[in-house]
Amino acid sequence: MSVTAGHEALNICSDTCYMKNYISEHINNLGRIWRMTLISIHQEFRGEKFGVLWEILRIGIFFAVYGLFYNLIKGGSGIPFGFYAVRLPFQFISSVISQTPKAYKDQNVLVTTIKFPLSIIPTFDILSQFIIHFLAIGMIVILFIVSGHFTLHFLMIIYYYFALVCLLLALMSILSVICSLSKDVLKAWKVVTRIFLYINPIFWTLNDIKNPILLSIVRANPFVYVLEGFRNAMVLHDHSAKFLTPGYMAYFWISVFVLFIIGASVQKKGAKFLPDML
Repeated sequence: MSVTAGHEALNICSDTCYMKNYISEHINNLGRIWRMTLISIHQEFRGEKFGVLWEILRIGIFFAVYGLFYNLIKGGSGIPFGFYAVRLPFQFISSVISQTPKAYKDQNVLVTTIKFPLSIIPTFDILSQFIIHFLAIGMIVILFIVSGHFTLHFLMIIYYYFALVCLLLALMSILSVICSLSKDVLKAWKVVTRIFLYINPIFWTLNDIKNPILLSIVRANPFVYVLEGFRNAMVLHDHSAKFLTPGYMAYFWISVFVLFIIGASVQKKGAKFLPDML
């Protein structure tokens, strides 16, 4: 028992040290993260004459077309604000979970030819996508203001975007390494991303689930906390939301912290294999 306990204590200590290294590597490279974020954005629109305007056009067309069909189906019942409230952050989620697991492959020059802090690669990849996504945030805010649906409670999206970025950073710190080391995991993750839209409250809400066991299973998904938070902040404006309890908030942040610890460990142990695998 004492030997087993010693090994467990050693593993916990190692994971804690990995977490400290992960944090310090980010703090020491804040300037580099920002520069690489801007470079990634530039590469995203390289060769496009209109650049970022295409992103604005894409977002505008999506919201306009969905709103048109929504009104045709519902018989002119207005703008589907509830759908936009969760579809907006889900666009960002969808972009990250499909692109960032390939971050090391996309940046293989940084991994294989120069000495570069590998843990920051998924970070600046996510931040570059968030800055591009910021255009969509601006458009939806304008829509809510013009329509009279904007309240001070709307500002809670700042907290939920912070929570969402933290969750994605923690999750992608794990997946970006594993997917780079194993093509099978990458293929399996692509399957998961295809059903991601349906296992999260985009077209449905937690209130639609009547089975308490199923509800508990669904709420175990940290993305549900964030998406329900966006819906509440942007549309429902309920300060005592039924599902956004302090206990659920604690569960979410504990989940993020655990994912960060696992991710820091995976980053440290997988770093020595990445140059050879890529």
